[in-house]
Amino acid sequence: MTIAERVSNFLRDKHPGTSYCDDCIAKQLDLSRRQQAQRVTIALAVTKDFVRQIGTCPECKGRDKFVTRSV
Repeated sequence: MTIAERVSNFLRDKHPGTSYCDDCIAKQLDLSRRQQAQRVTIALAVTKDFVRQIGTCPECKGRDKFVTRSV
């Protein structure tokens, strides 16, 4: 499974409607770098199935971070 598929499944299937920051997505999926998650979430955000916006991550409680969720 590709990183893009893993991120998409994490957001859509395992945590539908919950926003996560790139750092926490990378940690949850055991990715070596946050940028791997960031590239995918930026790409997902241009689809109708995902939203990326400034918010608070429920996992790390980080505020004013870009968070991504499935619609």
